Amino acid sequence: MACRLGNMWKQAFAMLVLAVTLGSHGARGEECQTILQVAEEANLNSLIAALNAAGLNVPIQDTDSSFTVMAPTDAAFDSLLEDLDMTFAELAANETLLSTVLGYHALPPNLPENLAGPVPTLTGQDLFVNFTGKVVGENVTIEAGPVPACLAQIYVIDAVLVPENFTCTPLADVALAENLTLFLEVVNQTDFSEVNVSPLRTVFAPTNEAIANFLSEYNVTLTGENEDLGFLAQVLAYHSVETFILPDGWGEFETINGQQLPVNFSDGTVGDNVNIISGQQIACLSQLFVIDGVLIPNDTACPSIYDFAKESGFDVLVELVDAAGLAPFLSNIVNRFSVFAPSDAAFADLLPYGITTEVLKQNTTLLSEILKYHIVPGYLPPGVLGEFETMFGEKLSLNLPGRKVEKDVNITLSANVCTSKVNAIDAVLTPSGLTCPSVAQLAETLGLEDLVQALNATDLIAPLSAPNIISTVFAPTNEAFNTTLTELGLTFDDLLANTTRLTEILSYHVIGRILPPTADDKFETLDGIELAVDLPEKKVGDNVNITAEEPVQACLSQVYVIDAVLIPPQETCDTVIQVAETAGFTSLVTAVDTAGLRPSLSDPTAELTVFAPTNE
Repeated sequence: MACRLGNMWKQAFAMLVLAVTLGSHGARGEECQTILQVAEEANLNSLIAALNAAGLNVPIQDTDSSFTVMAPTDAAFDSLLEDLDMTFAELAANETLLSTVLGYHALPPNLPENLAGPVPTLTGQDLFVNFTGKVVGENVTIEAGPVPACLAQIYVIDAVLVPENFTCTPLADVALAENLTLFLEVVNQTDFSEVNVSPLRTVFAPTNEAIANFLSEYNVTLTGENEDLGFLAQVLAYHSVETFILPDGWGEFETINGQQLPVNFSDGTVGDNVNIISGQQIACLSQLFVIDGVLIPNDTACPSIYDFAKESGFDVLVELVDAAGLAPFLSNIVNRFSVFAPSDAAFADLLPYGITTEVLKQNTTLLSEILKYHIVPGYLPPGVLGEFETMFGEKLSLNLPGRKVEKDVNITLSANVCTSKVNAIDAVLTPSGLTCPSVAQLAETLGLEDLVQALNATDLIAPLSAPNIISTVFAPTNEAFNTTLTELGLTFDDLLANTTRLTEILSYHVIGRILPPTADDKFETLDGIELAVDLPEKKVGDNVNITAEEPVQACLSQVYVIDAVLIPPQETCDTVIQVAETAGFTSLVTAVDTAGLRPSLSDPTAELTVFAPTNE
């Protein structure tokens, strides 16, 4: 049997959790700092990261949260990790341990300042507190506090509190202890992994008899077709509420599938008169109730993500999903994901950069990587904040409470789709770790050593080494560099030494968009100067030849190899030698010629300060 909250105070303490998870925001929120804001000001970065990893980022931003929080310092977390011989990432990945440890730091509100005695924590286990002696637990020192955080109070402590002889039992283990074997089989068959994670959750678990009757009535088998499993997943999602419901409360609560579930603990019913036959079972920071029937949602239609996208106007996304071969994958309603879906307008924003659907479909590997960067495995509830690994393998920064992805991309609409989540976004996301070559890598592959060396001498090497830059690049051959430098009377070292002029020249070879093969016009380069391009005639600039019929693709860029270096036009100016001749410094000019310095002082790109002696 799982542990219960046995006395009246521990039952009432659930009210605190309900206030936190459902908290309405009142006027106090405009006048006070939340738990998160206080923790940020105190530089409690490890605590914040741990709370985010445990899915507790919403309560700590709520002005109505009324915990008394024991807040360990960063050094305290470092010491704990050393004692446990684990990294922070390993701690964050261990939901059971993390939930247990964090719950042990959450106490009831408004504790008296002279308190010296045991106090119940969110885990259900007591913690000894001595505010007068500034000690908590086993000789852990209270370094500061109480610091007010709206309705909460924070005490900074010098060690992480770890409860003794306490094991945090996952929901799946609680269900097994209640002999809910058919419930667990449904969970496993539908890959409904959230039953084991996400703190502050209330789960209603039907008995074996109830599930058997349900399967028979609806003619559904656990080893059935894809449609059967999708239906089961939708039904199962209706049994899980994303909050810790007060044990004597009542009302309608939103389930994972987005539908409202009536709950009335006063008369012991849930849904359409299904009876709660077993009391509260604590599972880490969640709770489980055994019920005698299966809860059937009002709407059991279960479209796939792919069907939802087709029906909801994501026409460009659907076209690209088809081209990338991901349609079967996103049509499987058993697969559970959080998808960040760019709108048609988001794809249209790429058109000024020459990124059309045809351009994207040319490289299906690249397209697949970009689309997979928009998919996070599993269902992410609306309170999620942090970094989450995508199907592409690269992490995506999410702030669902703030409706943001990667800081500046907006979530415009959210919808539960079967047991997955679709969030419409107003921009296309591009990962930094695309496996296709960058412009710099491609230049090296093509044997353009002089261009690569020139790029490395400037700040352009960074953006042109990023695979997700959008550009058209005209890349001079090594021979082109030699010819142009000879014409200018410069050596390659001279060019590399003048980084300002070198940057201007290289920037004149880069246009910040993809050009269509029919391009015949002037286009602005990175240095703001227009460059004449005639792709049908394979010409660029002042009659410089493009040496290949087709560009070479570098991720989201394209590279045209050319047979000369493009020199951007400059405002006309006098060289040092011209100024000296005009000013009548004849003796100086003669000396310069004798010393063989005329070429250097005739270079309009030379950056020099010259002290010129008069003839006298």
